[in-house]
Amino acid sequence: MDDFDDKFTAIIDRIQTSSMSDEEKANSYAQLRVGLHKLVWPILLDHIPEHDLKDSVDHPENLTVTRYAELIGMALDDAATAGEIHAEVMEALDEIDGLLTKQGFPAAMPQKTQ
Repeated sequence: MDDFDDKFTAIIDRIQTSSMSDEEKANSYAQLRVGLHKLVWPILLDHIPEHDLKDSVDHPENLTVTRYAELIGMALDDAATAGEIHAEVMEALDEIDGLLTKQGFPAAMPQKTQ
C-alpha cells in the first residue's frame, strides 16, 4: 500500500472500531466522502482546458456522461493534476487523523500479515 492507502485505511479503521453508533459512523463516512469530493473537484476543474470548460458551461445540453468523462480525462492528462490532488488529499487525511486523535479516537491496531 502507498501512503494514501495506509492513511485512508487507518482513518476508516479508527471510525469502524470506534464506539460510535452505526448512524454516526455512516455520517462520518459520508462527511469524509463529501469532503474529499469538495477537495478534488476544484483541482480537476483547474486543469480542464479553459475552452472545453467554457464550452460545457455555455452549452450544458451537450454535457453528456461521455463528455463529462472526457473533461475529467483532460484534467488527468495534465501531469500536475495527480500531484496536486495527492498533496491536497494527504494533507486533508493528516488533518482528519489529527482531529480523530484530538477527539479521543484511538489509533486502529495494525493488522498482522501472514
